[in-house]
Amino acid sequence: MPTDKDKLISDYKCEICGCQESTFYCHVKDETTRNTGLEFTYVRCGTCGTLSLNPLPTMEQSELANETLLGISRPGSSFYKRYTAAYRQALRDEHVQTFRDVGMDITSPTAGAKCFEFGCATGTALDVMADEGWQTYGLDVSKQLTALADHDRHKIHVGGIDTLPTDWTGFDFIFTIEVLEHLHEPRRTLHKLVSMLKPGGVLVTETPQVGLMAELFGERWRVLAALDHIHLIPQTTQFKMISEAGCRIEKWITFGSGCTSGLTPPHIKKAFDKLVKIQGIGDFLAIKSVKL
Repeated sequence: MPTDKDKLISDYKCEICGCQESTFYCHVKDETTRNTGLEFTYVRCGTCGTLSLNPLPTMEQSELANETLLGISRPGSSFYKRYTAAYRQALRDEHVQTFRDVGMDITSPTAGAKCFEFGCATGTALDVMADEGWQTYGLDVSKQLTALADHDRHKIHVGGIDTLPTDWTGFDFIFTIEVLEHLHEPRRTLHKLVSMLKPGGVLVTETPQVGLMAELFGERWRVLAALDHIHLIPQTTQFKMISEAGCRIEKWITFGSGCTSGLTPPHIKKAFDKLVKIQGIGDFLAIKSVKL
């Protein structure tokens, strides 16, 4: 007798490759601090292997995720630490490490060089770039998060990518950190970002990847975050997306072993994090590419 995992999903079309065949992957429940109780289903594309929610969240559900994901208005929530000075410094260090790992020199190459962050949130990464001499631009859908950014240092627009000012183009460097997985249309968005780069401009993307870690953890993979993570894309598919958008990949790294801080002894976490990074099997993928 066929199980859920054997079933082909009707009324499905992969946003990444256009394939209309998929199989059931798992059911997940929204168990964040929102406590919505909403349940979702991930399916796997029969061609590119992308895991996607099916059906996609409604606009109302997506707005709920954007407004409440980080618990910005709840000082007692477990996410409140994200807005402390210590945590912001930790984020700065993580951003610098990622750029270093993919071979990105973050020093402004020329006076007036422009960089743009898609999904800038509180502007922590933009702070790093401004310190290095860049003219900094950022976009985010969250009024709550961008309210905490330094608007005196950065030009920040609140809204979707299609609402950007028309003169926001010709960037030397564009980056997006853990954002593509939240989007209904990551492929279209990636093409839009590349169109905003000048020829020879650099693109850095960071997003979860479906790979060995996903298969090892299965339905317990930490990245299966229901309402928040809509599309989870394999490494080879991410490479293809970037190439088709008009960029040449220069370097990539993976990181993340699934060992959660506070739940795993520090020495174990450190060892496994180092192992997956060396082997290139981590569950997050950062890619540096150059526009042709």
